[in-house]
Amino acid sequence: LFRSITCERICGMARLLRGYAQSAYEDQALWHERDISHSSVERVILPDATIALNYMLHLTIRTIDKLLVYPET
Repeated sequence: LFRSITCERICGMARLLRGYAQSAYEDQALWHERDISHSSVERVILPDATIALNYMLHLTIRTIDKLLVYPET
């Protein structure tokens, strides 16, 4: 049960990161169109995305370390 909840949490956070990626993609501007509105998105998604990714990697490593695989009989 613990592993299934953890894996669901990882999948949900992956959705969050894909949303951040979409925001970053839409934030791309031409050089002459750069204004302060772009930096507000960057200030939010960069720290949040790195923290979320770090946490997801921690959960994934912890889940894989506890994974038991039995050989086929």
